[in-house]
Amino acid sequence: MYQQNPFSEYKIYKTNTLNDKNCFNINENVKILTIVPETNPEELNFVNKVMKTLNLDSSNIQIVSINESDTFSLIEKISSNSKMFVLLMGIKPRQLGLNLDSENYTISNLFNLTIAKASSPSMIMKSKDEKAQLWNLLKTTILNEG
Repeated sequence: MYQQNPFSEYKIYKTNTLNDKNCFNINENVKILTIVPETNPEELNFVNKVMKTLNLDSSNIQIVSINESDTFSLIEKISSNSKMFVLLMGIKPRQLGLNLDSENYTISNLFNLTIAKASSPSMIMKSKDEKAQLWNLLKTTILNEG
């Protein structure tokens, strides 16, 4: 279900039910997909703020909020020829059908995807060290490519 955040121009999707999970789509021109746990507006605003620091066109960024119990195949949702950076913030890769056992703030490559794991937005908001690690990850992967 699409929900417009009044504080941001980015699209936010929530997947609360099995039917909703099948409804959200990843936009064709998305270069950065950020997946976060279902959370409060303050945490979503924080994620939006982080994405804005990248100075990319908002149409290239999509944020998806999913319920802890939701599971689906991320690979099936992404076009096979799309090169994309996927940031999992507090999301377990297995929840998305990914068999990755990497640590937070590390990069994994899978097909045409560059996948990075990070702590949840709530954890990052509380810790200067977590914020620094997230920024370094984004700086070395996204800003160096752009």
